[in-house]
Amino acid sequence: MTLFPLVYFGNIHYFRELIRTENPVFTLTETFLKQSFRSRCEIYGANGKQILSVPVIKTKGSKSLVNEIAISYDEDWQKNHWKTISSAYGKSPFFEHYEDAIKSLIFAKHEYLHEFNLSILKECLKWLEYEQEIVVFDQKIDKQVSKLQLGDAKIDIDEDFKKYHQVFEEKHGNFSNLSLLDLVFNEGRNSQLFIYQ
Repeated sequence: MTLFPLVYFGNIHYFRELIRTENPVFTLTETFLKQSFRSRCEIYGANGKQILSVPVIKTKGSKSLVNEIAISYDEDWQKNHWKTISSAYGKSPFFEHYEDAIKSLIFAKHEYLHEFNLSILKECLKWLEYEQEIVVFDQKIDKQVSKLQLGDAKIDIDEDFKKYHQVFEEKHGNFSNLSLLDLVFNEGRNSQLFIYQ
């Protein structure tokens, strides 16, 4: 089995690794890393690459495990995320196709971040027609292969990604390995061709 982190609208590399892995397992017992893809994603807006971050509450301080991370609703981040996504992708070819599903995912009120990310993961895998069972472990697991680094936003990925048309590429060029949101809004069902390559 191979351990994967639960992330917020994961990037292309994350989903490519997931699709290629036999028996992926999503763990809730890793220590939560701040400024990671567990609570943020990267999209392509009018001013270039933009980061969307979900505000969280670490119930046990810096040693909180993933399953102990609550979502903060002190600010209206859901409205801000949706406004940013709508502004970035409103003119993309497949915005209307995915709009309702993504909006309802963002505005669903989950107490814990892992519940939120799991609901997002399930929807993203439907778009990719991935049919393998999703297994979530909330206990420590020994002797496993780990892909937990896929959740680290500071690691540079040295991989060639097939280019696709992006809404603002004439302004800022092409950005690779953004959130799956960027790919599905621009390529729709063809997204599978970029993930399953």
